[in-house]
Amino acid sequence: MTITYKAIVFIVFRALLLHIQTGAQGLPGIARKVSPIQPLSNTRSPSLASSFISSSPPEQDNPQRERWCKLNQAIIKGSKEFNNEIRILDKQHFNLDEEEDIFHLRQLLNLAYEGGFLTPPSPSPSSFHVGMLAAKAVEIYGSLLYCYPKNKPSLWSKMAVALDLMGDEKQAIEAIERAIKTNQGIKEQCPFTLLRLGRMWREHELSRPTRINNTLQTAVRIFKEEIIKRDGEGMKNEEVNKLLAADQGIWQAYRELGLLHADPPVFDPKRAVYYFKKALNHLTNIRSNTQNGSTATSAGLLRMHTGIAYSHLGRQKIAMRYMKRAAKDIPSNPILRAALAKSSSPENESLGHRLKDQGLRFFHDAEAHLDHVYDHRHRTATSVLRDTRKLLKKGLRLFPHHLDMHHKMGLILLALENIGGAKRFWKFSFKLSHTMSPKECLQFRYERGSCDRSGVLRHKMQHDLEHIKHLATQLDIKKAKHILPRYTQAYAAVHRALAPAEKEKDNDAAAYEFIVDTNFLKVLGKKVFKRNWYVPKLPPIHPPIINLHLDRKKYQRMYQKEQIMYVDDILDKNILNYAYRLCTEGAYFHNVKPWGYLGAYLNDGFHHPVFLEIAVKLRHALPEIFKNHYLMQLWAYKYNADLEGIKMHGDDAAVNVNIWLTPDSANLDKDSGGLVVYRRFPDPSWDYKSFNHYTNQAKFERLLENDAVRIAYRQNRAVIFNSFFWHKTDDFLFKKGYKNRRINLTLLFGTRKLR
Repeated sequence: MTITYKAIVFIVFRALLLHIQTGAQGLPGIARKVSPIQPLSNTRSPSLASSFISSSPPEQDNPQRERWCKLNQAIIKGSKEFNNEIRILDKQHFNLDEEEDIFHLRQLLNLAYEGGFLTPPSPSPSSFHVGMLAAKAVEIYGSLLYCYPKNKPSLWSKMAVALDLMGDEKQAIEAIERAIKTNQGIKEQCPFTLLRLGRMWREHELSRPTRINNTLQTAVRIFKEEIIKRDGEGMKNEEVNKLLAADQGIWQAYRELGLLHADPPVFDPKRAVYYFKKALNHLTNIRSNTQNGSTATSAGLLRMHTGIAYSHLGRQKIAMRYMKRAAKDIPSNPILRAALAKSSSPENESLGHRLKDQGLRFFHDAEAHLDHVYDHRHRTATSVLRDTRKLLKKGLRLFPHHLDMHHKMGLILLALENIGGAKRFWKFSFKLSHTMSPKECLQFRYERGSCDRSGVLRHKMQHDLEHIKHLATQLDIKKAKHILPRYTQAYAAVHRALAPAEKEKDNDAAAYEFIVDTNFLKVLGKKVFKRNWYVPKLPPIHPPIINLHLDRKKYQRMYQKEQIMYVDDILDKNILNYAYRLCTEGAYFHNVKPWGYLGAYLNDGFHHPVFLEIAVKLRHALPEIFKNHYLMQLWAYKYNADLEGIKMHGDDAAVNVNIWLTPDSANLDKDSGGLVVYRRFPDPSWDYKSFNHYTNQAKFERLLENDAVRIAYRQNRAVIFNSFFWHKTDDFLFKKGYKNRRINLTLLFGTRKLR
């Protein structure tokens, strides 16, 4: 094919596509010009499946439909002329397993070359370019769904790949599920569709691990049935190809099962080794029948994953053998280069350390990525978050016990509005922290009160005793009734052991007494003290989360002008009730503060979906305030009525949200009990770290006295302010009693770093 002919086909191809877009305006539904579906945003876009099949297609004898379908056939025919030149480029750009997955991108890449978006030969296109091309693919496949209804399963499946490349993960899953529903028993396509669905679920953490496992196991079963069926026939060339395709599907399904079990939050390296070996056996059969360079790369990656899993099992010598063998197939892989790097220590002892070091490098790269979330010159924030998630998954594969990495992964998934996936990572890391010593926990950045079991402050013991009595007597919880006598006995024993002088102290001083008593911990057992031993069962969460009657424009204008405001009745009444019940009934408050309050932190077991939904929906409700500031931390504080609250401090965030949960009937002084915010930006000479040490409180309060804004306590009132402003708990006077304890929910969005 000459260069001149290529140029002619390019021009004709582009003209045909433009003609489709401008000349078929009379067709209903997707046959008309479709604007590209946008990447995942704050507002949930309409259902993909419903938007593509809600309108009935034109009549079969409609001349417009006939012309439309012929034009699409011309596009496909023209794009096939470039099959040989584009195939290798496609594989390099998109790293897809099945060749048919990239068919819809060939004509779009050609169009991009002709239009100047890409210049062949070109390095891999950026995420921005891929998103543009994938959006066009969605547009074309939407039209083909009407022209070729018999091919619906295949078209929906390819649509899912395009949506995934666009970054619209949830609609990609919806499209692949539509492909399965419309498959109508065509088993030759069904297992590959199931495989693709399982892979998307696993990569994007969009489903429960058990569901992913069952889907992939079903695909394996169907592939095996296909192999048995083909083995019994005459094995013509066509049958051999189908047999190889089924074998290809099996090893890919086993690989996905291995990765599912190798990575947190499942993390079962023994099971992962089993599946990786299964995948290697089937891949070896394929390599013996074909001479394909890509299978060598796949085998190298499988051996590398097997070596990593063996390393986590403590079998370093076997792990090193797999690593060395993998290096022959993929010598430039950074994980292998780190694993096989020369070291002064014996290789069977240092492999695990080298893998952890490489995992930390991925973690630091991920944190560097987050610094560019607000940079829109080249990529959207969503694409940056997706890249960060990939780096964190690599890091956790090598260092699965890194608690901060789990926390960051939860934050990234929550920013992508994947609440279920975020919760799974926080739940896994919370359980993982229970297996660590306090010394091991201290090496991580974020506070975890559940790790510290060396002793307890008196006011923590008092709170827990009141909590257990409330559950046992007021709510008739059987587990609380069982625990109550033991806890009462332990508390009394510790009190008796105190010196007479300590007993005579007033309530405030005695509450701060730090108690170390190993018998106290033995009596309570490991499953109760500083554990989420009870979480109330709530009805399903239904919208709205945020009050629908808020004047959102008014509040957004107010914040932009003043940088501080309060909003009454911020939460829907049902959600407010759920949040208050969780804080009073749930055993979440593990972080003990010496000033008389207790903390429940997102990374320390406080990850119920109610609070995660509040964080997501706040950004939807007030987008001009939060912009691209995603949640960075969330906690609740519960106060003792006899003690003081939080002293003057600053938080490292862009936007600070405080929501008060305790009913107003508990507050004895309606003009106080809330928050004092000092409305002045910090002087560049002030040091953030030294300021938050409370020895300088009096000095800074005098400096900022004229800038103080006092906001009184009200239930369901949210105080939203620039987190550069320092603040403290106002003096409060609340009724005594467990349910009257003052509770505030705090959410920090974005980051702002002081010197």
